[in-house]
Amino acid sequence: MTTLENHKELFYDAILQSSAEAILIVNQKGIILESNPRATELFEYQYEELKKLCVEDLMPEQFRKMHVKQRDGYSKNPTARSMGENMDLSGRRKSGKEFPIAVSLSHTNYQGTLYVIAMIVDITPQVVAKQKLEKLNLELEDRVDKRTSQLEKVIQELETANNGLKKADEEIREALSKEKELNELKSRFVSMASHEFKTPLSSILTSVGLIDRYKEESQQDKREKHINRIKNNVRNLNSILNDFLSLDKLQEGKVSHNIENVSIKEVFNDLIEEMGSLRKTNQVLSYIHNGEENITIDSTLVKNICTNLLSNAIKYSDEGKEIKIQSELDEKHLIFSIADQGIGIPEEDKKSLFERFYRAKNAINIQGTGLGLNIVKRYLDLLNGEISFESTYMEGTVFTVKIPI
Repeated sequence: MTTLENHKELFYDAILQSSAEAILIVNQKGIILESNPRATELFEYQYEELKKLCVEDLMPEQFRKMHVKQRDGYSKNPTARSMGENMDLSGRRKSGKEFPIAVSLSHTNYQGTLYVIAMIVDITPQVVAKQKLEKLNLELEDRVDKRTSQLEKVIQELETANNGLKKADEEIREALSKEKELNELKSRFVSMASHEFKTPLSSILTSVGLIDRYKEESQQDKREKHINRIKNNVRNLNSILNDFLSLDKLQEGKVSHNIENVSIKEVFNDLIEEMGSLRKTNQVLSYIHNGEENITIDSTLVKNICTNLLSNAIKYSDEGKEIKIQSELDEKHLIFSIADQGIGIPEEDKKSLFERFYRAKNAINIQGTGLGLNIVKRYLDLLNGEISFESTYMEGTVFTVKIPI
């Protein structure tokens, strides 16, 4: 019976030859010792041609001297570097054509000699998409500036023609301010989307490519891992879009009241069931209600408020933690709270927490738009409600909402 142990060299060579990424193995002098078919395809060289080159030969000429110094420094202190670590890199094909790349570096010592392994990906589609977003952003800003200039000119003409139109003038200025603010918000979102969408979209693309490799029944766990990764990234993208669409409606005054008689306990139970798919591993959502259940209120806005607060509690809490939801009715108010055991809020960030696009310093590396709590505050303004919180850094946060009935 043959085993993997008996054919390690053949197995490792098969991995090298079948990799979807270009792979180069070089020595300390930068000479290419080995490559795979994807590398020859990417750089348009034959296998034997690549083995006669230095790695600098695959770069634009203006970067070669600098790279020799960087390579020497890396050889003295080699470290692993993941794919796409915010470095703008370019490759050069045999034809002389240059193209953007992302590079992952690793190293190994074999019999006292250092070898460097580079995995290379052509990121031309991502760069083109980013350029299109940036162009769209510039065009949007230009349209805003032109429209603002036109409206300001109209205002000046009205002021010159008739001082008696002061009231109309003030109304136009207010409309101009609101429109400018709305367009600045949309411009900000386009800019933010170019950054926030890049990581989940790249992760989705990578997982889709890897799923196609795991075709055997014994590889089901690997397929499920990447399917779950795709689902999580889609949820993140959906959350970003929902935040923006909610703020857009609020900004334009398109949110209307829908007062109805409901069981508040059923409202919260339905919401917790819907949010259950967002839970991390072994997270627990517990719910307790006190007092009467029936209430006349805008249940849609209440659910929107609770959805934002509960999704934050899930996002900022670790696996296995409990999130407690409590609600109660008194004679005049609906009161509910959401308590987590998450990362908490630093003291210096508490005063700015409900500002639009604001992110606490310990949440910068966690995906989000900085809009959720601002949206909650504006929904509560519509309901004449109020929100307060208590938080201890790295221990957890409790948000309490009070809405008049």
